[in-house]
Amino acid sequence: MGQKISVLLITVILWAAAQGDCNVPGQTINQSAGLKNLEISSALSPDIALDPTFSPSVYNYTVAVDSTNVRQVKIVPTSFPDQNTVTINNTKIDSTKPYQADLKLGDNKFIISVASKGQNAVRYSLTILRKDLSGQYKCQLVQKGIWRITDYFGFPPNQDMYLIEGTDKAVLIDTGMGKGDLKGFC
Repeated sequence: MGQKISVLLITVILWAAAQGDCNVPGQTINQSAGLKNLEISSALSPDIALDPTFSPSVYNYTVAVDSTNVRQVKIVPTSFPDQNTVTINNTKIDSTKPYQADLKLGDNKFIISVASKGQNAVRYSLTILRKDLSGQYKCQLVQKGIWRITDYFGFPPNQDMYLIEGTDKAVLIDTGMGKGDLKGFC
């Protein structure tokens, strides 16, 4: 049985720049200034995944949040070393505390700049797409013939369903508003 997966789009584009001039792709960034981690969360989703997973040497990321349930996110840019100056959209922040960002529908762009005394500043661009994800689904193969299907692309109020494929028929089980564990039940 074929599967169709909608792709969740939150674009987190991270690019490094030295004194306002973009680095050439593949250029090594001086780790005296830069990010060692970047985390995004909301009240309903404590860990919003960046795609791909954050790496100091990767500058392009994709992420999307559900417009029904997410109106604000927390951005936590962790720099190395800790004495760096961190700004988001030209506002100096305490990199040990989450930065509260209100989101509008569509693209939300944030420029994160990390500067160390006597070093070139490194800039990252973070774009968060806030859109209706109620029609978005992702599926995961639990075992041969059993698929877990999650709506809202995993954001609350996600609803897990299971598709069980037989030789002649298939059945879809809706587990309600929350996490189901059909394999654990069987």
